[in-house]
Amino acid sequence: MQTNQVVLDSLPYIDQVHPDYEAYAMSLIEEEMKTMEAPDPPSSSEPKFNSSSINHVEYQQLVERNGEARSDTVDFTKIHTVDPKDKKKAIHSFKIQLEHERIRQVNLELEGEFSSSIWKHHVGLLEKSTSEVETQLQQQLMQVDQINANRKESQEKRAMVELGKLGYRYEELVRKNQHLNKGIVALENEVETLRAQSGSVVN
Repeated sequence: MQTNQVVLDSLPYIDQVHPDYEAYAMSLIEEEMKTMEAPDPPSSSEPKFNSSSINHVEYQQLVERNGEARSDTVDFTKIHTVDPKDKKKAIHSFKIQLEHERIRQVNLELEGEFSSSIWKHHVGLLEKSTSEVETQLQQQLMQVDQINANRKESQEKRAMVELGKLGYRYEELVRKNQHLNKGIVALENEVETLRAQSGSVVN
């Protein structure tokens, strides 16, 4: 017959702590706390209810009751009685507002989804319009340059014709002047000859 035996194969463990360790640790904590600044005390432990005066009144009454429940119960069903017609109108109004909000949300989602493509299309139209305007501008500049070139050529032709006329007139005047000079020289020679002949006759 076998007996149940417990076999312990682990060594006993004893955590040896120095007797002065706790005092040493406390001294370190005290030194650390001396270097820390003490927090400012709260100005008032009473909470502030700036947004609602009802909460402030309820808190004051709760303090006066020392945290106990109200002795008088309030029947809110008697206070907040709603006419069924008004209730239906309110529900209908809320449904309209809810549907309006739903449609607005759908529009925002659609705008967020398609706004980038819409802007790309708009930018493409602007670029196309800009390109067309630039093409028209270049065509107009070319037309202006052609008009100026034609005008310059026409002016040069007229100037050449006028210069030709003036040159011909100048040459004609020069020839006439030469003929006059020759005539004057011939007359002077003839006068000298006549003078010489008349002098010889007198002698």
